[in-house]
Amino acid sequence: MRTLRQPSTPHPLAARPVLTTFLISLPFFALIACGYVAGRIRLIPAPAVAGLNTFVFYFALPALLFRTMALRPFADLYHPTFLAAWLTAGLIVYGAVLLCARLFLGVSLGGAALFGLGAEFSNSGYLGIPLVVNLLGPGATVPIALTIVVDVVVMLALTLVLAELSTGGVRHPLALVRTLVRGVLLNPLALSIAAGMAVSWLGQPLPGPLDVFTGLLAGATGPAALFLIGAALAIRPIARGVGAVGLMVTGKLVLHPLVVTAVMVFAFRVPPLWALAAMLNAAIPTAANVFVLAERYGVQAERVSTAIFLSTVLALATFTGFVRLLGV
Repeated sequence: MRTLRQPSTPHPLAARPVLTTFLISLPFFALIACGYVAGRIRLIPAPAVAGLNTFVFYFALPALLFRTMALRPFADLYHPTFLAAWLTAGLIVYGAVLLCARLFLGVSLGGAALFGLGAEFSNSGYLGIPLVVNLLGPGATVPIALTIVVDVVVMLALTLVLAELSTGGVRHPLALVRTLVRGVLLNPLALSIAAGMAVSWLGQPLPGPLDVFTGLLAGATGPAALFLIGAALAIRPIARGVGAVGLMVTGKLVLHPLVVTAVMVFAFRVPPLWALAAMLNAAIPTAANVFVLAERYGVQAERVSTAIFLSTVLALATFTGFVRLLGV
């Protein structure tokens, strides 16, 4: 008796030519360009950019992350192997860039820590979720949300500690604890993910009004966040410093995705969809949070701003190229 072979499930990005992948990504970067033009011609002034950022960071994106966790079975959210893999890759990239900045550029410990964060901290919420989910489908939302947990709770906390130590801001251990609580534990993204996981663990559906309310906010995240990226880039300072800027941009767009790929595939053997979501998210430009920290501590702010700008401009080409490099 002849057995029938089950057709293999096509890869989420299989058989897409380079031009097709480029065109899929293009509208997202075009929306960033719209925000940038609006910011450059002062159609949207700096106070309006700050207001839009407040809406996205404190309302729309937390609602999206909350729903991502709350509407899924808790078993689907528990993935320690994935968390360990993303953290391992992040620490490798962070440490390598930090050491290069210290040894070859003579940057202070706090500045080097910010360079490391700039090479590791993807703009997951504002760009990673809308772009990668558009490519891979809704199943990619949870792994990207979990990368935000690691980046905020571990990598951001590590940078805060090193920056405080470097600038002499820690006069008492309690001061450092307060800084970490404000910067990490009270971060609205971390809080929304934790709240969503708690609802998922309880196994109860969202009440109707809360479901509609959070759904409305979540739906505004993508367009508002992408427009905001461009507008914010238009009003930030640009600085020289090829070595420092090149280190961060190369670390983010080249080193980070390659290290994540190696760790996910060869070291931890993460399930394919989750691994692919992490790889693509690693190829996303640097998050604006890094500039906020640099400006707060008065360390390398203009160079960090320039790196964020260049990584965003170059990402359309590098992201498309990385998709093809993965053979998908």
